Amino acid sequence: MTAPAHIFITGASSGIGAALARSYARNGIRLSLLARNAEKLAQVARECQSAGATVDWKTIDVVSSESVRVWIEECEAMTPIDMVIANAGIGGERVIAPFSGEAPGVAREIVDTNILG
Repeated sequence: MTAPAHIFITGASSGIGAALARSYARNGIRLSLLARNAEKLAQVARECQSAGATVDWKTIDVVSSESVRVWIEECEAMTPIDMVIANAGIGGERVIAPFSGEAPGVAREIVDTNILG
């Protein structure tokens, strides 16, 4: 099995997604990064570029499936994607919110992002 040359990562602006992007960043690797937080994502992209990776990034919420599909197609057209890391998700206080009486919309946001996204 050969190492991936083009890796597509969702949720790449923080946490596990950002850590994975940084760990894969090196010469000869193309990273396509996607997340909701433009400022944090831009910082991760700069760090990965400094490590030698070619980096394309876009601010998209994975709940917007059409926008994600278009971005995947654009990335695939540049270089075939070898690996997808579908990491985007929300948690923390939002996970316990439905059980603590928060609005049902919070539960829907969790399902939309973590499962459908």
